Amino acid sequence: MSSRTAAAFPQGRYSRPSPLDDSLRIVTFTDEDGGSWSFDFTDPAGSAGLINDLVEAVVAGCSPGGRWRTRMTVEAAASMARQLVLYLTAEYPEVTSVAGISPEVWWAWRKSREEASRWPGSVNLARCLLAESPRLPDTTRRALRARASKPRKRLPENDAYSRAEFTRIQTAAKAQIRKASARIANNLQALNRFHETGEPGVFVASDRRGVRWTSGSLLEYLSRHGAMPAMHVARKAVSKCALDLQGVTNPAQALFPSILEIYCLMVLLTCERGFNLSVMNNLTAGSFTSSDPVAEESVHTVEIDKPRRGSKRHSAEILTGEAGKVWDTAVRITQPCRDTLQVLGTPSDKLLIAHRFKNMRKGGPFRSDWIFAGIGDHTMEPFGLLANDGSPLSVSLRRLRLSEQVLNQRARQNSDSVSEDVYRQRDSSAPDIAAETIIEGQQDAFDHAQATVSVRALTAAEVAEARHDPKPRSTDEIGSGRVSE
Repeated sequence: MSSRTAAAFPQGRYSRPSPLDDSLRIVTFTDEDGGSWSFDFTDPAGSAGLINDLVEAVVAGCSPGGRWRTRMTVEAAASMARQLVLYLTAEYPEVTSVAGISPEVWWAWRKSREEASRWPGSVNLARCLLAESPRLPDTTRRALRARASKPRKRLPENDAYSRAEFTRIQTAAKAQIRKASARIANNLQALNRFHETGEPGVFVASDRRGVRWTSGSLLEYLSRHGAMPAMHVARKAVSKCALDLQGVTNPAQALFPSILEIYCLMVLLTCERGFNLSVMNNLTAGSFTSSDPVAEESVHTVEIDKPRRGSKRHSAEILTGEAGKVWDTAVRITQPCRDTLQVLGTPSDKLLIAHRFKNMRKGGPFRSDWIFAGIGDHTMEPFGLLANDGSPLSVSLRRLRLSEQVLNQRARQNSDSVSEDVYRQRDSSAPDIAAETIIEGQQDAFDHAQATVSVRALTAAEVAEARHDPKPRSTDEIGSGRVSE
């Protein structure tokens, strides 16, 4: 029997590796999904002490258990640190560290921001960033407690869309999704025929190696690689109309939705359920599905992840009716993306995945991160939508989320009080909606009174008769609601 030797434990206590490379001022952040991102602070020009203090504040906020847990929030904090360095270097060069930021300096910076924008996002973000630094003076820390609030009245361009504008946006998005659904279904059908019967389809071209490409073999190659085999083969496929390309121009998107089409899906999800961008970015294709016993329509229970809600970030949303149909369509047209990613060895369960035919060497043929690159605004400009006054109608997911709550008068992924105070009351349409509600309430009260109380005029003889014996008049005629002249 051999003797056993206990394993030797490492000497000293374990400590996490530092996310900051002090020599290079590079912060490495690892998100909750294991993704790693680097933020470089070597470029800002300013006091080394000030930059180091702000970088340490960013590190404190994005460390495990910190306030910033996603790439989006850390990116915003890093950007704010750079902005503070630029401002303080230009306006207060004597401030060489966070310890030198006095209440007067803070209020001056805050005033400059509020003059540029009525929205308090940057002010509140700077508050959070500076609060992470242990070197911030106590007097300044107390000044930070005066939080900036959202304006009671929004600028016109930030108000909710009208009902007509909201409908036009929704209709345009549905039309684009119908094209995508038909295109992908038709090409998948051709691919299945190629797999099952070997039907080659239309001859497209031969490449330099002598390989003969047909529409069937091109679709098969595309489904495995997410790209066309060669540029000239792709051009021939377009010129010969070998593939169904309705809604797109690039043949590499024959089986996959484009970025514009995924944006249209976001528009529909926002219009139906008021999802914001961070929620949609975290949606996965899996859901608990059941059937409505009456309509036999799919009912989806979808897990919602809203990171900024902290411990209450996870919830469930039930999608039925039009919302359920949008979900079914989203899963169906993005499934080829997930299938190809599985073949490529990079599986994903994200719901919203698009094919991109540009910058494929950098990020591969598919995109599933929508927080960056300004996806939230103006992506539907190619549709030429018009506002009620005839001007070009820009589309913003933020305005759509606001509009869904204003027009439908209900909370979405927020409390009733927040929806009422922050979303609905501050909208310019609130007085008109309130007037309509008051008039409807008055009409309902009047109709109810007419239905329950009838006024009857009696002649002198009937009054005398009623005084002698009031019971017949009170129970039979007055109660029946009959009116006599």
